[in-house]
Amino acid sequence: MHVEIPDIDMPPPQTIHYALWGDVETYRQKVYGSGDPDITVSPEQYLGSHKCWDIRHMYDVLWETWARRVADVKITPHNLEHIVQMHDWVFSTIPAPVLCHEEHEFPHQPVWIDNLWSGPDAHEWPELWESEHVVLCNGQPLDENNPELTGWYRTSHIYGHTNTEWSAAGAVPANRTQHAGQIWRVRKPLHTNCNCWPMVVRVGRYGLWQKGVLTHHAFEQAIRHLS
Repeated sequence: MHVEIPDIDMPPPQTIHYALWGDVETYRQKVYGSGDPDITVSPEQYLGSHKCWDIRHMYDVLWETWARRVADVKITPHNLEHIVQMHDWVFSTIPAPVLCHEEHEFPHQPVWIDNLWSGPDAHEWPELWESEHVVLCNGQPLDENNPELTGWYRTSHIYGHTNTEWSAAGAVPANRTQHAGQIWRVRKPLHTNCNCWPMVVRVGRYGLWQKGVLTHHAFEQAIRHLS
């Protein structure tokens, strides 16, 4: 997590180091299947070293703080209408397609994520490991003869957890799936024309169905509305 949430008891931040192997335009093409310069990607925003907080610990703290006020509710058009009428503000991080009740568009980019590290180790690229928390963005062109090295676009080692994200074109090589403990298929939101439920404030990447939205943006958007 790139930004600390005020008034939440969090351990001191650590340093995370972002590096780029290759170029930004190839990275953009890999991630979104488009060279559209209006799509801002990680290497343009975060290259270098920054503060970071453990997002998993943050979720644990928030759950411990607010669990007693959480109620499980199956959301339907009928009870959502009731919820909206009963409250001044309703915020939703529910994926936007779930709330859509008309024929709107939800374009997305499919990617795959596994739980392995794909970058070089410390003796191969010591400058990369200036911190134990590392993100390496792969802007090398896809080589279909060497997909294991070139098919992924980002690999990370953050707070003891490793992941590699694979482009739709590259997918996860068959020989790699034998070693990955878990592989997830993920839809990266691009944009939507959905205007259902205008009285609900949608926040977060999936609530907004919008690219480039980070976790802390949901908090900031909620505060802006409440103030």
